[in-house]
Amino acid sequence: ILVNLKNGLNAGVYYVAFEEAVHSGSSNDLDRQHVDANLSGVNSEHGLGGPRLGNISHPPMTPPNNLDRQNIDVSLSGVNSGYWLRGPRLGNIADPLMTHEMARDLVLHVSPPSQAARNPSPPVHAVAALKQTVCLRDSRFLDWMPSPDTRGADWEKKKNDDDLHDSAFRLAFLAIHHHQHRYARMEAEKRHALGRGALHTNVTSRVNHPGVFDYECPDAKFLVNDFRGQHGLGYVVRNGAIETLGAAMATDRVALLVNAAPTGPKRLQQRWSMASCPRRDMQCFFMPMSPCTITEQELEDAPELSLAESKEWGRSKELSDKYNQSRVVIMGHHVRSRPNWAWNDRVKQIMNTIHSLVRHDTGGLSFGEKKRYGLDDQSLQDVEKYLMRAKRTKMWILNQVQVLYILRPNPTSRHKMDELMEKLLPSDFDPEAAIGLPIRSSDKCLRESECLSFDHYMQLATDFAKQREEANLNATGKKYNSIVLTSESYPILHARHEYERKDNFPFHFIANYEDVAQGTGVPSEYQRLGSINVTADDVMLSTMTSLKMQLMTESTIGNCCSNFHKVMLEFLSNGCGAVRRNYFECLQNNRNPEFRVCCQWSSSPECKKKKETKSFGKDFAIGSDMLHPDLIKAREMMATSA
Repeated sequence: ILVNLKNGLNAGVYYVAFEEAVHSGSSNDLDRQHVDANLSGVNSEHGLGGPRLGNISHPPMTPPNNLDRQNIDVSLSGVNSGYWLRGPRLGNIADPLMTHEMARDLVLHVSPPSQAARNPSPPVHAVAALKQTVCLRDSRFLDWMPSPDTRGADWEKKKNDDDLHDSAFRLAFLAIHHHQHRYARMEAEKRHALGRGALHTNVTSRVNHPGVFDYECPDAKFLVNDFRGQHGLGYVVRNGAIETLGAAMATDRVALLVNAAPTGPKRLQQRWSMASCPRRDMQCFFMPMSPCTITEQELEDAPELSLAESKEWGRSKELSDKYNQSRVVIMGHHVRSRPNWAWNDRVKQIMNTIHSLVRHDTGGLSFGEKKRYGLDDQSLQDVEKYLMRAKRTKMWILNQVQVLYILRPNPTSRHKMDELMEKLLPSDFDPEAAIGLPIRSSDKCLRESECLSFDHYMQLATDFAKQREEANLNATGKKYNSIVLTSESYPILHARHEYERKDNFPFHFIANYEDVAQGTGVPSEYQRLGSINVTADDVMLSTMTSLKMQLMTESTIGNCCSNFHKVMLEFLSNGCGAVRRNYFECLQNNRNPEFRVCCQWSSSPECKKKKETKSFGKDFAIGSDMLHPDLIKAREMMATSA
């Protein structure tokens, strides 16, 4: 250690590697003084003093040799505290496709493309944050260009409103991304300056070295909650997860959704039922909420708000002095917010973050480029005025953008989805001539919704296409020729083959023939599929691929009794689809009473009458006729063995 001190290396960090290599587990006072001296001014005493909840580390590898140890010393010198480096911490997943460059771009680069981005080879980092979403490559959300004016002067006002909406949604997303990543920027800049982009990872697991996307963020405060798993994905993300993110932004805290933690309240220690990788949390499929991580000790010591305190926080967007000084606070179990809670304050907070982002990331853009992308002062004022309009339909925009942020697939999941989409879509597929038909069946029909037969759906699609074509409602003037079909029900997916054999059927189907067709939206059922080599992660891949497939159409017919179909509607209406303006029709609003589906909570006279005369799936057993035959066989075998 003394030799390395003379060579100008960081003895404190070197000691960590040395200590682990010899398994000593102890150090003398002089060593600890070296640690303090070398890290002074970089991290807090609290950060230096205890284990942390870091991002997941790589699997055990070959113990480092002397050169590796020197690399560790140089990489960590002046960047992180010894306390945080030693852990243990709640770390982010070690995704093999998360490169140093990707991590750097996500943390440091959030700005729009410059003029160079309109060339064939735009800067990779230009829209790195936006590209993490499920939004399609040519969508309005990623395109970042004004809508084309194709209908003359009379269309100008609506076009301006549409552009303002798109800009507000996109900037709100970037504000969330900036909020969740900004405390890691100083560390990222230091790592980048060292020429490695991230800390070394070729070390033993005992060193508990940070992963590529693990940052200490010593200046950050955190709001932690669990990601509920007893309901379907659409429900848990629209009713619970977004409240945590919204409250965190309002009080300048980084939001973390934690499951399968080794410490903390019992609900944070429970595994997420929608995940099956070793972590058993949302990161098995989705991006980490933030690169910033906390230690296990910080989670164990964190105060937990009561449900009443959490609701009051949601309404006021202020945290009482009792909790305000705590670095980590745990939110009450489940708080369902309303969009009008402290609306003006929410908008001002979002706009403050947007202005901070613009100041930090657009210094290299000319005034013309800023205006082109709606980032000049006047455009930002227009966005704020747009958000301040007290219209209920506009107020949901901040909730919807939070859903888009939470449901960002991690790099490995995105790669699998892209590979699958490439196989499923024929080379001549035209989104402008396609109708989306997501069919929610199985458990949804038990008590939450009426459900149509597949024959009814085909009649509905045929009538729908005819009406829109005759009224010239497809802006492209094209004739519909395909149906994008998705469902969790095997019989629904299989029924298409009978129609494909009909000579007079006007459509061809685009369907995921690799869908696991789990036959239920109840997450607790997912864990029972392992006997046939189907995992919860496989179900999530099918689910999110279905969502992305439904972004590929000009028109969509969905069942808005389903939260998952509402997520599709929100993503399409906010510019994530392949077609610039998708038309989405809920079955509840269909002009034909035969197809006008009622939800359990529907209160219209028509639906009340239906409920009086018939039950909502009273005799329907969950999954009884909706499962893939292999799954039915597996259930029978499990029942027999039990």
